[in-house]
Amino acid sequence: MTKINYILPMKTKHILFLVYPGFELLDLSGPVSVFSTANSLYKNSLLSSASQNNRKQGRSSHDSLPYEIHTLSIEGGLIPSSSLVEVNSVSVSSFKLSKQLSKQTTILVVGADEGSITKASADLNMQRWLKEHCHQVERFGSICSGTFILAVAGLLTRRTVTTHWA
Repeated sequence: MTKINYILPMKTKHILFLVYPGFELLDLSGPVSVFSTANSLYKNSLLSSASQNNRKQGRSSHDSLPYEIHTLSIEGGLIPSSSLVEVNSVSVSSFKLSKQLSKQTTILVVGADEGSITKASADLNMQRWLKEHCHQVERFGSICSGTFILAVAGLLTRRTVTTHWA
């Protein structure tokens, strides 16, 4: 295993997960766990590096983490997943993307079963928000069947995409 003695500082990347009623909990929890683990590894590498290295570079072990995770929904509040586990979310209208923030932001639409995808795809507020904000951020994508919500919003036109769900 390669040991990294120093990790270059990076600006915090904001990861916005868009959920809606009936979303697949695994499509949120799995990716959130990946970004959370990356934050833990980064933090541990800072703590384990020699304090002399940190002083030389003008760094401390209190530097910001690489990823800040946000769970958003159209209406905000508790959003039930397909397994009826509710997840707290911030409404998209109360989450403001500044120009500075949008350069370090990724929007990810989580997947769901066919019925929930169909309802979410028909939500004009969701389509409007995605159309407005996906063009402002560094990147956007989806987990699993969330691709269909992006497609209905017209964000995949003339793009090559892949999903395993048919």
